[in-house]
Amino acid sequence: MKRPILGIIVFCAILVIAAVSYAIHEQEPAESTPVEGKGTTPVVSRGASADATKLQALINLLEKKGLITKEELRKETDRLKSGR
Repeated sequence: MKRPILGIIVFCAILVIAAVSYAIHEQEPAESTPVEGKGTTPVVSRGASADATKLQALINLLEKKGLITKEELRKETDRLKSGR
């Protein structure tokens, strides 16, 4: 008797979570969704130095974790530059 009741409770909980998620999505559309109304204005970057610092921090983290080596990074950079 407890299994069907537990199943119904879990199913209802999933429905409630799905309804709340859908409601939040409708109120706050995803960033990729175009905004209706006024024209869009270009977003100005804070600066190349901030981006370069973040990129270097990411590269350092990837090297530290052993996910990429300097040689692999150099080869990928060369490949991307030659594709332009």
